[in-house]
Amino acid sequence: MSKIYEIRNDFKISAVAKAIYGDKSASAEKTQTVIREFRTVTEANNLKNIDSETVKNYYDYLQNCGMSNSTTSNKVSYFNQVLKYAGKSEFKQTAKELNLSRLNDNKTYNGNSAADIKTVNNYFKGIQKIEFQGLYHASRLQEVAGLRMAESGGIKLLNKSIEDIANGILKIDGKKDLAKNDRGRIIIIDKDAIKAVLEARQWLKVNGLKDIAASKIDSKMTEWAAWSWRQIDNLKKGGIIESGYHNHGNRHAWANSKYEKGWIERTGAVIEGTAKSGLFGKDWLKYVEMKTGLSAEEIRRIDTEIRFDISRQLGHERLSITATYLGKKA
Repeated sequence: MSKIYEIRNDFKISAVAKAIYGDKSASAEKTQTVIREFRTVTEANNLKNIDSETVKNYYDYLQNCGMSNSTTSNKVSYFNQVLKYAGKSEFKQTAKELNLSRLNDNKTYNGNSAADIKTVNNYFKGIQKIEFQGLYHASRLQEVAGLRMAESGGIKLLNKSIEDIANGILKIDGKKDLAKNDRGRIIIIDKDAIKAVLEARQWLKVNGLKDIAASKIDSKMTEWAAWSWRQIDNLKKGGIIESGYHNHGNRHAWANSKYEKGWIERTGAVIEGTAKSGLFGKDWLKYVEMKTGLSAEEIRRIDTEIRFDISRQLGHERLSITATYLGKKA
């Protein structure tokens, strides 16, 4: 483990992974995947020369790419072994420190601000290159339909029924649309979302593209996602948007907006979830009681009902995962 390999090609990626974990272990294969992703995201070519900023960029990508906490937590562990091998242990951070541990239910709102979302969309829309027009449409789909990053790049909108979309129904095909765990779902979209989805669909049709990720020539999904993340990172570094902005924050913002609309539909009152309101337990129940006049039992019933509805539309299996968007139940 004394030689620090370059990582310009898969042979040397394999050599690094085998040096850390052994020739044929599953961990070695997963480490190769992480190194390839690290190289794609940061464009680094040599483990010996990476610095704290390069490492931070990869950690930022893991925080913002929209993968599950369990997946990103595992990647952090393998990447930290790579840092140890490269003699860069001082740059390591744990999944818990990065707020990527499944145990860390978000207790503060983790969505992007409306102003930042608008700024990002306007910026991408203002660049005429086709790949940036693609980023505009992808960002809009994340904003108005709560799509994950991979879904916004891979969704096959030309296969969707225009009639369904016009009626406020967006059907996600588990496999074809790159949904996590191949889990299909139906998303109920409002007028703004209907307009955005139809515009993206027409844009794909006019440009002869199968999906938005194809707008970047010869781009695999991982490469498109990494490139997309770098454009957001450039806006943050330029002070154009807040440093806390991230792609997955659009999905958080969408979920919380859906939650508030669910309360309006049922009670006429605007109610924020525990994460966004910053209130928990009895304090949150008291806040809702004052705005609705409902009992704690009725509040909990409505809260659960809305959460189940949002969980289905997000494509989650369990309410505990949706809690990382809305905050813990009271």
